Amino acid sequence: MTVLHSLPRSAHLRLASASLLAAGLLAVGSAPVSAAAATGWPAPSTVTVTGQGEASAVPEAAVLNVTVDVREKAVKLALSSQNRTSAALVTAVHRRGVALRDIRAGSQSLFPVYDYIGGTSKLTGYQATQSLSIWVRPASETAEIAQVAMDAAGDAGRIDSVVFDQSGSSAVEMQARVAAYRDARDKALSYARLGGRRLCRLVSVKESENGGGHSRPLPISAFKQGGATPAVTGQIVYAVTVEGVYDLC
Repeated sequence: MTVLHSLPRSAHLRLASASLLAAGLLAVGSAPVSAAAATGWPAPSTVTVTGQGEASAVPEAAVLNVTVDVREKAVKLALSSQNRTSAALVTAVHRRGVALRDIRAGSQSLFPVYDYIGGTSKLTGYQATQSLSIWVRPASETAEIAQVAMDAAGDAGRIDSVVFDQSGSSAVEMQARVAAYRDARDKALSYARLGGRRLCRLVSVKESENGGGHSRPLPISAFKQGGATPAVTGQIVYAVTVEGVYDLC
């Protein structure tokens, strides 16, 4: 004869708890283990990227920096010759169409000139100089204005530099900034997908100091008297670099 013994209520509870614990251990053991858990490294919560952007524009104006340099035997002659040549230059470019408000006088200097022979110095004359800045609008007329200025100054004239300018530079720079931001975000999104994560909020962004726009310069050798000067203005290029930090979800 078979005898059945009923278990106490507490024994039933202990068996049920043991069964649930065993099932839980099996479930954990069958779950996939992440790469971070396998290596013991914490999953990164942010990603830092850099982005570059550029935008360009045709220059609207140019600043022509010139110098009148005269040498004479006496101080009075040097100063009068320099003043006369500078006035002729200003008159010539003004007649060509440059407004007087766009012609600005810069530094002026006068100093003695010596010859050194056999260890001794001998005063040979005086050198008087006058620098001028001429704003040319539109920039496409820069070469012609430069030729007019040098024709008026003759051998005393010298072109120091030409700087092209864009009045709407803030709008062009903003285009470069937008391009740099989008480049940085696209990179961050790529890294998030590679890591099986989602890209969340932008934590911080920092813009590098790249300076203003730069243009391809017109070589000084192009401004030679006795021939046509090419009008090469090129484009002003604004470059922006940003560093962005993004949260990963």
